Amino acid sequence: MKRLLSLFLLSLSFLFAQSPQVSKVTPQDKYLRYILITLGTPGNDPILAQAQERAFVSLLSLSPEDLRTIQALALQYGNMITTFRANRQSVLSSKHILSTADRATLDGYVTKLDQDVGALTKALLSSVTPATAARIQDAAAAMSH
Repeated sequence: MKRLLSLFLLSLSFLFAQSPQVSKVTPQDKYLRYILITLGTPGNDPILAQAQERAFVSLLSLSPEDLRTIQALALQYGNMITTFRANRQSVLSSKHILSTADRATLDGYVTKLDQDVGALTKALLSSVTPATAARIQDAAAAMSH
């Protein structure tokens, strides 16, 4: 369990140390995105995802209702990622050189994904109980220092 928690904290610290291109995203948004990425990315190892879910439950003292809410939003995130990957692949398939229009299309997909994920993080925070929202905010603040 110690190893899992260490891995969890290491991966979280990596997220907060990302490049300046996401500087408009607050530490709280990064933490919320981390939760969604961890629990909702298609293709994640199910055993690891389950362990990380248990870590979130423990760390944030999640009630069963809040956990179900977060799981549902993580599933929505997974669907967004699947759609994004399919759209990206449709542009990239069998092309060796991308046209300006292709690059603009890809940029549009990235922008839409970023906006959709931003809306999902806001939904996450507003959909859980106020006590859970406060614990998430506290955890985000602790990770940003």
